[in-house]
Amino acid sequence: MVLVLVNTFLFSLAIGIFVSALCRDARRAFAGNFFVLLLLAAGPPAIAGAIMYSSSSAPAPIPQLFYSCPVYSFYLYLDDHYKVDYDHFWWSIAVTQGLTWLLLLLAAWLVPYTWQDKASGLAKIRWRDRWQVWNYGDAAQRRTFRKRLLDLNAFYWLAARARLKPAQVWIFLVFMAGWWLYVWLKTDRNMLNESLILTALILNSSLKTWIAIEAAQRLAEDQTAGALELLLSTPLTVRDILHGQLLALRRQFLKPLFVAVVVELVFMWIIVRRGSPDGHRMLKTWLAGIFILLTDILALIWVAMAAGLSARSPNQAIISAIFRILLLPWAAFGGLAILDNLRCALLALPDPGWKFYLNLWFWSSLGTDVAFGLFAWRRLNTRFRELARQRFSSRPGRFSSWSSGRPAQ
Repeated sequence: MVLVLVNTFLFSLAIGIFVSALCRDARRAFAGNFFVLLLLAAGPPAIAGAIMYSSSSAPAPIPQLFYSCPVYSFYLYLDDHYKVDYDHFWWSIAVTQGLTWLLLLLAAWLVPYTWQDKASGLAKIRWRDRWQVWNYGDAAQRRTFRKRLLDLNAFYWLAARARLKPAQVWIFLVFMAGWWLYVWLKTDRNMLNESLILTALILNSSLKTWIAIEAAQRLAEDQTAGALELLLSTPLTVRDILHGQLLALRRQFLKPLFVAVVVELVFMWIIVRRGSPDGHRMLKTWLAGIFILLTDILALIWVAMAAGLSARSPNQAIISAIFRILLLPWAAFGGLAILDNLRCALLALPDPGWKFYLNLWFWSSLGTDVAFGLFAWRRLNTRFRELARQRFSSRPGRFSSWSSGRPAQ
């Protein structure tokens, strides 16, 4: 197990070094790390699964396609599995280690060619111009769009200039629909309930994460680039800036979110109509999930914008918002559930049942949304300018303030 963990740690570091040798922008490097990790660790296993489902002659997945996935070697380190497939375990360790050194060598080879600024070639300039036209429109379209949005809110135009952002959300919804249809056709039709639940979970998690990224990115980038001080020196008020950001988020996500909620309600109706024995439980769980989806999104918007003002980088703001609203409730739910299971085991008490766990998850999520969301909303509306200039003030850390006797600002 220690060998697998160390090997995985080195593998993840090699991915980060390789991508950082290619990217200068922190946001692109963050996305590139995630993409390369999926490509190497999840791509081959996904191909193995597709081969297994599409070919009648392959009843079991091809183990060689799992060698690059650290989860596979972690699965094989258990004694029962290792005794049967010890050769696959060592091949998985070797392939992961080989990919680690390959990524490091590629990074070392790329750095001398990527660290310097170079003049863009004619082909690159043409592609950049095409992407500019696709994303923002031509001169006439930009002029019309700018006039229409500036009449409503100046910050709205600044945050919503990229007209492809709403289309990207619709493309994602179409892709999710196609993915669910493919999985449903390739698997057992009796697995309809499971496929609907999995699709809803992926859809909700993706929308929440995407909204957190967009809500934090604009203010965080303006803060880092120094553009926020220029905005605050104009006649724009804090209320105008916040309202413009909300309008941009509404333009990008409101209609797709409405469609997603309607689709999930249809999924819920299908499950209930199928006469499942746990239909009552599924109905309550589904309604609670849709309600928490909406409250999570509202809290994420305010928490992400507040984090964008005070964080050192856009990535830090995004991670902070996702951790507080999406990860912290699940951590609290898991800890309380473990404590309750221990209590029942030690005192020989019966299991509290699904209603207890549903209420525990629901109120943990709702309480987190209300607490962090209202706190962030209050900070944005009362301390916006103070938060925006925090990076210009030197604040001693807590340890240094305790050791020196000076109170932290």
